[in-house]
Order: sequence, then structure tokens, then C-alpha cells
Amino acid sequence: MASETLTARVARLEKTVSGLVRKKAAAPKQDLFDALKNGPREPGRDDWKSVVRMFDGDEMMKRIDEHGAAIRRAERRRARRA
Repeated sequence: MASETLTARVARLEKTVSGLVRKKAAAPKQDLFDALKNGPREPGRDDWKSVVRMFDGDEMMKRIDEHGAAIRRAERRRARRA
């Protein structure tokens, strides 16, 4: 009985994932077509809010931040010696 439930759950999950993949592979957003036709839109006042905390918890971004901080520390040390 448990394997039937698991089988049904896996089938539903596969269907969901395949729908998401199809959706992602669909035609480009209308915004792209509008930008190509009419040129880029003027930036909105609050556009920056859409990217705040975008990379929270992203391991690659943490590594990039750590490397950047190490570079800045090394540059500060060199500047103080000069």
C-alpha cells in the first residue's frame, strides 16, 4: 500500500516538473519583444527592490563575496604599507 502511494506521488511530481520545464522553455516574455520593438523602457523608481536579497543563501554568491572581501583586505594592507 505504501509503495502505491509513493508511486502515485512520484508520478504527480514528474508531471509537475515536466510542466514547469515546458513552461520555462516556452517563448520569451512579451517584455523582450516590446523592448526589441520599442526600445528599453525607462527605469522605474522602485526597480531596485526586485533584486534586493536575490542571492540570499546562494553558495556561489557567498564564495564570490568572500573572495571580494579577501581582495579588499589585501589591497588595504598594501595601501597602509605604502
